[in-house]
Amino acid sequence: MEPCIEQRLIQLLRDSPSPAVPLRHLHEAITAEADGGAGSYTLFAESLRRRRDLFVVLETADPLGDATVWPAGTRSVYERALVEAGFDTGPRVSLADPDCDTDDPWPGPPATVDPIEAPLRQLRESLIQAWRVSSRDAALRSAVADALAACVDLPGVIYGTEDAGPTAVHHP
Repeated sequence: MEPCIEQRLIQLLRDSPSPAVPLRHLHEAITAEADGGAGSYTLFAESLRRRRDLFVVLETADPLGDATVWPAGTRSVYERALVEAGFDTGPRVSLADPDCDTDDPWPGPPATVDPIEAPLRQLRESLIQAWRVSSRDAALRSAVADALAACVDLPGVIYGTEDAGPTAVHHP
């Protein structure tokens, strides 16, 4: 993949309000900007998967299940309906390092920065976003709230100590 395309992808991902963007949307955006220079969807996806230092491709389980059990044509009708409703069933892409500088995507973290702070911040932001969009589903909202509460204890789990810093919560 061309370095200028990688730089543009980094910028698109950083500018996105969502921590993970559907791979299809990124391919469409780059194809439109590069006048087809992004290549096929399959080649584009493989290029992103090879750049693990820059991108994380989040593969999702197919919500429609095994394609072999669907009657011919029926599955594609459901897939189109999901896409039209705004639900992309394909992989999503996130930055491997959300604090990556678009001018120098390989700067390395400053020595004084806690190496887990950025991923934890992104996790919390993702869960908050999930909580906001789950307002009509009480069970889902409850599960997301539990996950958010668990984020507070995560530094202690990662470091193997209960006192992991200012975000640690001490349980009686």
